[in-house]
Amino acid sequence: MAWKVVAVAAVLGIGAFSVLVVRAVDVETVGPAEAQAQFGMVQQAIGHRPPMLMVDTDGSIRPLASGGRTAGTAPISRMQVLTYQVANARLVRATVPFWFFQLKRPAAQFLLRDTGVDLDRLGLTSANLAAFGPGVIFDQTMTSGDRVLIWTE
Repeated sequence: MAWKVVAVAAVLGIGAFSVLVVRAVDVETVGPAEAQAQFGMVQQAIGHRPPMLMVDTDGSIRPLASGGRTAGTAPISRMQVLTYQVANARLVRATVPFWFFQLKRPAAQFLLRDTGVDLDRLGLTSANLAAFGPGVIFDQTMTSGDRVLIWTE
């Protein structure tokens, strides 16, 4: 009898994760001008606070901005990722609820697989995101024209 309960729980968990994956990631093919417009709209919406992280010329990642929410700032509700890959004109938008990131970081990394974002390489944890508060986490344009923008709301 216990195995039936475990089996039902596993099926429900896989189903819930599948729904989250389908709703979390949106991939579309767009030209560079449209991609730039999408990034511009996001930047207008989130403001121009300095990002939390940046990549040095040697490829190492270092903190850039200190965190600390100002009084009255709401806690983080979600992490958003927007990437553009020039070679295949692929714009990928992913949204991960922050509670899911806190509870299931490896699964969140799986959700972000299409974006090319590596949470481990960036050193992103729920604790350092919460300490930084809502804002731009990472904004990088590569020499190829590919771009990655990560922010929290």
